[in-house]
Amino acid sequence: MTSVLARLRTKFGLLIALVALILAACGAPAAPAPPSAADSGVYEGTEIGGAASDFQLVDQRGEPVRLSDFRGKLVVLSFLDSTCHDICPITAQHLKNTLQVLQPGAAENVALFAINVNAAANAVSDVAAASSHWNMDDVPAWHFLTGSPDELQSVWHAYSAGVQVRPDGEISHLPGVYVIDQQGQKRWYISTPEDPSWTGPALSEVLPQRLRQLL
Repeated sequence: MTSVLARLRTKFGLLIALVALILAACGAPAAPAPPSAADSGVYEGTEIGGAASDFQLVDQRGEPVRLSDFRGKLVVLSFLDSTCHDICPITAQHLKNTLQVLQPGAAENVALFAINVNAAANAVSDVAAASSHWNMDDVPAWHFLTGSPDELQSVWHAYSAGVQVRPDGEISHLPGVYVIDQQGQKRWYISTPEDPSWTGPALSEVLPQRLRQLL
């Protein structure tokens, strides 16, 4: 009787492991985990690979923007909430600062893409207002992209953005940025926490280093 139960437990354990493996394979690839405070002194981003999924949305000017049309430029891809008043504006400022520390000729070869994670505030006027509030209107390379809920969800899934609306109405999403090279390949994922306990480099310190390497 004991041996029979042992065999059943073994088979049940193997079945659970197989189901978990299948479920993991069915989802979108997970984005690299953000660094912890313990990593803060040496954080340099996470090197990644693979082709960046193409998409077309519209920016804050109402103009259609397709990722593949930016081949030949580096693209910094982030995910931001069009109604956010705390972390997202800080991220946008880091992106702006990144361009400012690059040489003028180099900065012209970089595009900043922000994908809207707020499907309830997805009009062009929403991303235009956010761009203005975040002082990004004077950045020609800036494209705050939006679309229909279905279009946005497709991009969220392709880049494992993890967009979720919490019970309090706050939206959680991927905190970092992807660096996509001139051939449309993902090269880096960079996530630096906006947290008082974080003593490592800021996004606007790590990101320029990685862009210079690829320019």
